[in-house]
Amino acid sequence: MDEGARADLERAPGWVRAEPRAGSYLNVLTTGTSMKPVTDRYRVPRTQLGAIMKMTAAPIAVLVPVSTWALFFSGLFEAQGVTVGGPGFGAYLQAIPFIFVGWAALAVALLMSIGWLSKLGVIKRDAIRAERDGDVFPLGTTDDERRAEGAALLAELKADDPDGSTVQRVATALATSADTGRKPQPWGFLIAMAVLVGVTIATNANVVAGTAAALAVTLVIVLVQRRLSIRGVLDAALEGIESMLFVMILTVLAFMVQEMNITLQLAEFVIQVTEPVLTPALLPAIVFAVCGIYAYATGSFWDLAAVITPVVLPLALALRADPILARISPVSSG
Repeated sequence: MDEGARADLERAPGWVRAEPRAGSYLNVLTTGTSMKPVTDRYRVPRTQLGAIMKMTAAPIAVLVPVSTWALFFSGLFEAQGVTVGGPGFGAYLQAIPFIFVGWAALAVALLMSIGWLSKLGVIKRDAIRAERDGDVFPLGTTDDERRAEGAALLAELKADDPDGSTVQRVATALATSADTGRKPQPWGFLIAMAVLVGVTIATNANVVAGTAAALAVTLVIVLVQRRLSIRGVLDAALEGIESMLFVMILTVLAFMVQEMNITLQLAEFVIQVTEPVLTPALLPAIVFAVCGIYAYATGSFWDLAAVITPVVLPLALALRADPILARISPVSSG
């Protein structure tokens, strides 16, 4: 394949992601679904696509204030009395330049996409195998997982092609979207995103109202265009609820723990124990390290943010540390 075309293709996931989304989940879902058929066809390994998606999902959602992350943390700021110019959103805007992990992740993703940063480790190994055999899936991918992705099995192709010249055939077969004969129409997606942003702004940053309006518009579009039947819409709705059920339960439990900690006066206890030994300069670093270890070990962050905020902000005020800098440390670690 032409090297210029490959460079453009590898760069695409990063650029597609670099636009405001409602949140990192929507970011990953839309970009992964739209880019996999293209990256598979040009033998970009799934591990590289996944790495770029990971390094640009949460950072974009955190650094671009038009997102659920910004609204979530603004609410936490305001609930603890940390505001700039009135609302907690002002405090969040002031904290954005200090989210250094987000800026660093975007820089690494950009350098990897344009080829200025060499592929290392698993990504390098998978890229070599993808170029040689056309197999973009990670090692250990099962036959069932390949079929679920709509990909033809490499073993079946090799059985039909004993001389081993399977690269082009595999690259073509790995396109994850079946050809339905329909011409792609991005206008439905763009209209839904415009409605999402417009209604959210018109309702004083009510993301729930914006999301509901965008969903209603999307349903009308797919039904009018006959992209889905009513049964298909209901099946998709149930699948979406199922995929988000764990996150919803985890968030509810996190706020339950938050209320319990407030009732038990956990913040006062932590202040009493740590105030004699902590300094304002050490607090953001310690909070960043603790939250980073938790987020890496559990793969979750929303619950931690809800629980730790009522502890970190009073502690920062007691130590006379910058509350914005102390509160933004968990955001960077997530």
